[in-house]
Amino acid sequence: MIVAGEDKRQRHRESGWWGDETFADLFFANAVAHPDRLALVDAPNRADFAFGEPLRLDYAKLAAEIDRLAGALVVAGIGKDDVLLVQLPNISEFVALYFAAAKIGAIVSPAAVQYRSHELKGMIGVVEPRAFVCATTVKGCDHVGVAAPLLDGIQLMTFGPNPPGDALDLSFAEGDAEALAAHVAANPVDADDIFTICWTSGTTGVPKGVPRSHNHWIAVAGAGYEAMKVGPGDVLLNPFPLINMASIGGITMCWLTSAGTMVLHHPFDPGVYLKQIATERPSLTIAPPAVLNMLLQNEVLLASVDLSSLRVIASGSAPLAPAMVRGFQEKLGIIIVNVFGSNEGMSFITGDSDMPDPDKRASLFPRRGR
Repeated sequence: MIVAGEDKRQRHRESGWWGDETFADLFFANAVAHPDRLALVDAPNRADFAFGEPLRLDYAKLAAEIDRLAGALVVAGIGKDDVLLVQLPNISEFVALYFAAAKIGAIVSPAAVQYRSHELKGMIGVVEPRAFVCATTVKGCDHVGVAAPLLDGIQLMTFGPNPPGDALDLSFAEGDAEALAAHVAANPVDADDIFTICWTSGTTGVPKGVPRSHNHWIAVAGAGYEAMKVGPGDVLLNPFPLINMASIGGITMCWLTSAGTMVLHHPFDPGVYLKQIATERPSLTIAPPAVLNMLLQNEVLLASVDLSSLRVIASGSAPLAPAMVRGFQEKLGIIIVNVFGSNEGMSFITGDSDMPDPDKRASLFPRRGR
């Protein structure tokens, strides 16, 4: 499904902002080049908020899981431009599902785990999904029980133990390699095809679905990669849900372009988060301003944690305090990158190369392309 006009497609390619690679192209190129490199790490407390033991997957194993899921989706009748409404926490299966959908040309519409029947009913009415995907076990909610009455003619797919009898168990479902290859050959995915329909926060009304193509997302990567000085093989800690600009356009895109390691975290827990920084040794992460303010002001806590691996912390969603941006840079040698992004619009990002003065970096954004 391509919604951009031909003039826009040509203009953005000529300017260099858009290209011909999809999410799947980027990932599988990384998997071929670095099969043994660690690709994806689950949160250590995964069993507390979801199910199963934390996984640590290298690129080869993650590629195999993506192919398994892609094949299972094809066997289940999911085709190009079919919408998957997905309600999952930050677990490795969610990442694999994104790329499985990308491979077969399906569209992922991710819903926040805290959403219940009111929000889901509205989303279903808008995107008319072919399938609803959730976990059988998520702390605080029976997602299967909430969604089931809404799924008239919509296939239920689940990850996790004890799936209902009418669900496709994606934890174990197998596909057919030949059928998958035939589907991919017959349904080429264009970088301008819509890949996601993410949702606005609903602050001023009901959440609105925002369609984005592969190119919409990939175009964001260049600015983030440059501003955050991402390097090949970097480790990135992702504490934001895989449903929005910060998580997908920020960390996930930098992970793809660096062929690095993405460490997942969810829901936000400062203790677990700080422990992951110490044990997984990320070079960059993202965090809300309130957390960074609290950390910098708590000398006892700051002295007890190991942040030495961090070069960059991206932050946004609220105004940054100049004293906080300056404090991290002067006290800890960590650059705070200012980010303003939204699911429905542009993203702006300011690194130290754009604005060396931390006080100015807290509130100013460059105008790229000029």
